[in-house]
Amino acid sequence: MSQSKKVELFQPPNPLAGNAALLPGVSVEDLYAKAEASLETVRGETMAALEAQTASLRYASEAVAPGQELEQAGRDRIGSSASILRELAGSLEYPLISKIANSLHNLVAGSLVSDPRAVSVIKLHVDAIEAVLRDDLRQDGGETGADIVASLREAVRRFSADQTMASTGEPAKPAELT
Repeated sequence: MSQSKKVELFQPPNPLAGNAALLPGVSVEDLYAKAEASLETVRGETMAALEAQTASLRYASEAVAPGQELEQAGRDRIGSSASILRELAGSLEYPLISKIANSLHNLVAGSLVSDPRAVSVIKLHVDAIEAVLRDDLRQDGGETGADIVASLREAVRRFSADQTMASTGEPAKPAELT
């Protein structure tokens, strides 16, 4: 038979509580309104940065002609923009963009990007990011988001399989869009 023990919670005193007070004439509602306005400003600035990085990705991917190898400077520019997008998108409820940007970042960081056909896979990623923004696909994007992820996953899988087969003669393991 178990005995129940009395549990006491200890809450240390808060020395700052006695020093905190609202200024005369300032209401809690005013503070909330100012905080909401500040958050809205930050959201707008973050959205502008997200759109600017997407434009930068488009510019960098369009700077490479079809069939041309992506040079290191282009890889760095695309990788940097993808990394920034990956972080910004999550704070604006666009985890789908974060997922796509992560896949793009991994693609340009890998050795497979030296193939001129990599440019078309990179452009598919940029198209997908632009589609998510254009259609305002928040969270997972629903059915449309699932279709975008599936098509990118297939494109990356085919490209990776072609590369692995060409270099090793062995079929590639399935690629994941993480």
